[in-house]
Amino acid sequence: MLEHQKITDDLDLLLDVLPQHISGRVRDLDDSENLLEIVMDLGRLPKARFVEREAALSDKEITYEDIKAITAAISEFDADNRAGIERTLHRISAIRNRHNDVVGLTCRIGRAVYGTSDIIQDLIESGRQHFDPWTAWGRQDHHPAGSSSDPGRFSACDHC
Repeated sequence: MLEHQKITDDLDLLLDVLPQHISGRVRDLDDSENLLEIVMDLGRLPKARFVEREAALSDKEITYEDIKAITAAISEFDADNRAGIERTLHRISAIRNRHNDVVGLTCRIGRAVYGTSDIIQDLIESGRQHFDPWTAWGRQDHHPAGSSSDPGRFSACDHC
């Protein structure tokens, strides 16, 4: 029997690094469960992408100052132009111009879904010699963030 799932997104930690006029609008929209990403490109209006729609977040275009303020508040970008916010699953992708300046940011909302290991709990607890977790849910670096973290916590508990 599957138990209910708990979803955690720590959205406030992401909103806190955005300009207030953008974060305030996201909060006003009051649809965080369906929020997928926030897109901010230099010289364009910021927008939020939801599961079934998009919404403008401001009537003010994104400036270099907006982008610099956000990038100063997050971790450094790696070789793939991705950064994050410490202790969250949120990922921020940078778009750079030919001079290597950041001219756009896409903030993808990361969510941890707890309770998903119930689906494979019987396999984990059976002690089967041939149960291979990599086959069951893949290597951790080849899936959307968080999808194998719950089974990993389960297999590390005292049930195994």
